[in-house]
Amino acid sequence: KVLLYYLHERVWLFFLKGKEQLPRISLYKAVTWRTVGTIDTMLLGWFYSGNPLTGLKIGFTEVATKIVLYYFHERLWHKVPLGTVRKWFGVKN
Repeated sequence: KVLLYYLHERVWLFFLKGKEQLPRISLYKAVTWRTVGTIDTMLLGWFYSGNPLTGLKIGFTEVATKIVLYYFHERLWHKVPLGTVRKWFGVKN
């Protein structure tokens, strides 16, 4: 999912180039990411259980909670000033 998330972010950055990221955009990103993530989870659930219904159950169970978590993650992340994370870990430019 890390690779899928990376690709998802690159697509959004391409379309949002130079634009302010409003809360509404965070909601759209959350929904599109959860769609990609849930499809991945459903396929993995099906693959490991051998039962497509199990994959669907797992996917639908996770989708609502992860949309909410992602939305708040995005809003909090955009409040962190640029360079702050690097300072926390002692990384120099």
